[in-house]
Amino acid sequence: LANTAIGVGCLSFPYSYRLGGVVGGFLMSLVIVSLMGYSLISLVTCAQYYRAPSYQALVQNSMKGNLGKLLSTFFGIVLFFYQYGSLVAYQIVVGDVFPPLLKLLLGEDSFWCTRWVVITLPAVFIVLPLSLARTLGALSAISVFSLIALGYTAVAILVCSSVMIGSDPRDDIDWGVKFNSKTLQALPMMAFAFQCQVTVIQIFTELQDHPTPEQGGGASLDVSPSSDDHAGPAGGDTLEAPLLPPSAESSANAWKLRTMTKVIVFALMNCWAGYTMMGVAAYLAFGDEIESDALKAFPNSSIALQIARVMMGLNTGLVAYPVNLFPARQALSMLIDQAKGVTPDAIPDSTSKHLLLTLGIFMPALLLSLCVSDLGQVFEIIGGTAGAILVFILPSSIRLCYEYDKSNQLDRDHCRHSKLRRCFNILTSIFMLCLGILLFVHTVAAPF
Repeated sequence: LANTAIGVGCLSFPYSYRLGGVVGGFLMSLVIVSLMGYSLISLVTCAQYYRAPSYQALVQNSMKGNLGKLLSTFFGIVLFFYQYGSLVAYQIVVGDVFPPLLKLLLGEDSFWCTRWVVITLPAVFIVLPLSLARTLGALSAISVFSLIALGYTAVAILVCSSVMIGSDPRDDIDWGVKFNSKTLQALPMMAFAFQCQVTVIQIFTELQDHPTPEQGGGASLDVSPSSDDHAGPAGGDTLEAPLLPPSAESSANAWKLRTMTKVIVFALMNCWAGYTMMGVAAYLAFGDEIESDALKAFPNSSIALQIARVMMGLNTGLVAYPVNLFPARQALSMLIDQAKGVTPDAIPDSTSKHLLLTLGIFMPALLLSLCVSDLGQVFEIIGGTAGAILVFILPSSIRLCYEYDKSNQLDRDHCRHSKLRRCFNILTSIFMLCLGILLFVHTVAAPF
């Protein structure tokens, strides 16, 4: 889960502090990470209730009927282009980070330092085989590298920034809360640095459904309602109900949801701690001169920072890429099935279809990354539009549908407690929905 979130977005945190000030940036990061946690927990809770094995299936199951099918198709298109833009950006990062470093080792005129060689060879021989994995669990071994890369980069930036602050303190630091027309730009930067909504349901689906026999568990389960979430309305893509006694089923479902909640909190807090260290330290070191990519501000003479560049380049280009290709392939497969009139996920993709879908996404993304060297502005537009829909607007809308459906199943003996919790969830979802719409409108209106 952390591997999905950790990418080039974390390097923009210092710039977010420049836009919001030290206290302002810190408060905004707390609000954003809290909302992201609520968004992720809402998605897995609703996925269990509606028995949805994917984000796209959840959209269709929760909103039902023709509206659900229409929004599911719209979601698939938005998700595909959002993930496709991310894949292209990841390869561009590889092309930006490694050629200068290789030239120091191999010389300016070396063939192996050519941008297209640096991007193509690792992509074909390392990234593509990893991208052919059928489950995210198969990528768990390389996912550990993301936390290592983030931890090292955060410490390297903190140490180097501390040296610079001690030798040459800045006088352009805003220690308070800065609020102007540019402050709002910090919100999508911070939000998309934590973005892992597109894979959280798949990770939840693959999570062990109950404790192992040694821990007191029983047979395996598929996604199904939690202990206090009775079976939700069936529709669209669903997983089969487990053949277990109701009490065992409820206990296993509750355990799975609690475990996933701990996973979400642990992943987000680790990311937030690393991002905050980088953000505050780099901003204090460079002040208003900090760039949107924090590593570009540091001198190339620092070996520690060169290693950090390599680790973040490897993480974004070689590790995060196959993880983020997974939901893009899943969305494209479901769109094709819907166009054919086949129930998505009813039949697992054949090996040939899986290979063709992977190559159909991988090759165009690779070619585009070779032709374009700067997707910064385009990526910002994709993040502020498609990202706002995926991260804020859809999760809050799904949660509101969930609360409406659950309101018809409230037990009168627990009505007061349920109403208070439901009121909190509704108000939080409405706030998150309004924030998503605000970011979307701001991004679309910015050029004008």
